[in-house]
Amino acid sequence: MGQWVDSVVSSTPSPFYRRIPLLMLMSSILTSPKHPAFKTPENSFAPWTSILTPTKKGGEKKGHSAINKVVTREYTINTHKCIHGVGFKKHAPQALKEIWKFSMKEMGTPDVCTDTRLNKAVWAKGMRTVPYCSQVRSYRKCNEDEHSPNKLYTLVTYVPVTTFKNLQTVNMDENELLIVK
Repeated sequence: MGQWVDSVVSSTPSPFYRRIPLLMLMSSILTSPKHPAFKTPENSFAPWTSILTPTKKGGEKKGHSAINKVVTREYTINTHKCIHGVGFKKHAPQALKEIWKFSMKEMGTPDVCTDTRLNKAVWAKGMRTVPYCSQVRSYRKCNEDEHSPNKLYTLVTYVPVTTFKNLQTVNMDENELLIVK
């Protein structure tokens, strides 16, 4: 190990010998109880501990979760990058699966229902030629089905747009929804 550390100090052209010895040196310092800078209860100060150990942020928890609220948002989903590497005959089904996964992740509900207009928009140019981007509106709604284990579900609908430039995620209010409908 000593000669590897010496090779770090000398100018060696190989990047392998420059990186590995430093990691080995640092791990030997952290794991060796004989080293004077090793962190023990008696010697609790070690200057690198703030770098190596993660710190907690925001000590207190909030009383409620934002996932339980009914909300509506508009998203632009890039389906082109979702279907990269997928066979032609699976482009449209894969795009719908990715929209479904995206909505489930963003809205935080396992129940996701897609509107028929969204399905028709994805399949409009055929199975192989899926639109590169899709503007969708996701509604997080209360579940009226008594037998469902989930309190909320997500409804995803298609929003026709002329251009996708400078579109951002928009939180919709109830007043804006009345104007749009």
